[in-house]
Amino acid sequence: MGLKADCNFLGLEGDVVPSVSTLEQLMVTCLQDLRKGEGLTLDRFPAIADAVTDTVTGGLLRQRLNDARKRADGLDALGKRLGVKPCGDENLWMMGMLDDAEGDMKTEEAGPLLDLALIGAVRKMVNASLVSYETAVAVAARLNDERARDLFADARDREAEAETGLRASLFRIAAGS
Repeated sequence: MGLKADCNFLGLEGDVVPSVSTLEQLMVTCLQDLRKGEGLTLDRFPAIADAVTDTVTGGLLRQRLNDARKRADGLDALGKRLGVKPCGDENLWMMGMLDDAEGDMKTEEAGPLLDLALIGAVRKMVNASLVSYETAVAVAARLNDERARDLFADARDREAEAETGLRASLFRIAAGS
């Protein structure tokens, strides 16, 4: 792709928001945004998974954490192949949703109500991630980068599975079973 290996390949100065004008630049933006999101998940998600008392939901959250490790490794390998460092602006959407979940952990007692609140916060994360990976799939497909497309599609599919499982937990816990 001929992308520069530094984080400033778009020619940014200070806090200037980049103007993405090519599919290659959009691919890098997707890669960096997704990697930042996975990094935040790896840093902050374990406490959320540990706060859930429902064993099925806890298992789903730990699986999502394991998947995040694999996705981060895959994104790092893709960045290396493209000559791009996994840096860039902070992933504000992921930070906000993690803040929301951590806020719930401070205000709710452990039990079904906290589990429901955390499922809601995590589902927001999962759905935002799913949509972001879907965008990356489309960009990679347009660039005819099958390896990147497959990486992004697998991540998207895993997030879709997480969403299905979390939705089932939400309704099961809410029904009191």
